[in-house]
Amino acid sequence: MNDPRRTDAGERSTGSHRFARSRRAVLAGAATVGTSALAGCLGVLTGDDAARFEADAATVPESALSETGYSHRRTRDDTVTRTVEAGGQSREVEAVNVLAEYERAADVPVVGRVRAAVFTAFSTPQVSVLGETFNPVGEMSTDELVAMVQKRYDGVRDLSRESERRVTVLGESTPATRYAGSARLVAGDVRVDIYLTVTEAVAAGEDFVLGVAAYPQVLDDRDAVTRLLESLQHEG
Repeated sequence: MNDPRRTDAGERSTGSHRFARSRRAVLAGAATVGTSALAGCLGVLTGDDAARFEADAATVPESALSETGYSHRRTRDDTVTRTVEAGGQSREVEAVNVLAEYERAADVPVVGRVRAAVFTAFSTPQVSVLGETFNPVGEMSTDELVAMVQKRYDGVRDLSRESERRVTVLGESTPATRYAGSARLVAGDVRVDIYLTVTEAVAAGEDFVLGVAAYPQVLDDRDAVTRLLESLQHEG
């Protein structure tokens, strides 16, 4: 897990483009939905020491980045800690998710040239105990994932299912659903229509992997997003 490309979860981009704020608002919800979902769903664990589950990164190869115009922004860990109680016993559980974030610049009307399109590969540990998996992400539909995004983050509004297709992620066919909605720019002063694409999770080694993409509707990055999803590699 010592990946030199990873940065601290609290790191912030030094860019000052107005869309950068809305980009974080969109993907803060979308790419970490599995993090919130872990709470209360880890099952019964017993023992004295903390149980730690670490995901391996899912990444986009350079060949796909060159074809689509995207570039790597950062890869970071996102750790969730919960205390699980059962049968009169309690145990601390840590789940370490990995988010690999990519972006590309484009000209957006009114806003100008900004880093407008964002893609995140999200890897989360299955949290398997005694042969049973407790991470609910593996069973969640794209509608359930997006509902969590819209409920938890005010920057994303009015998401509605626009289309669905099947893509091959890590050798497995999985639904990729595109939602239409809007995102807030600059503390509510400007809103832009966006597309948000989310896949269902696929099993990869001891992890689950899913992809999330967000971009203004004027760009329509559907083909690029498909290429990124189908090129994903998993370190495990």
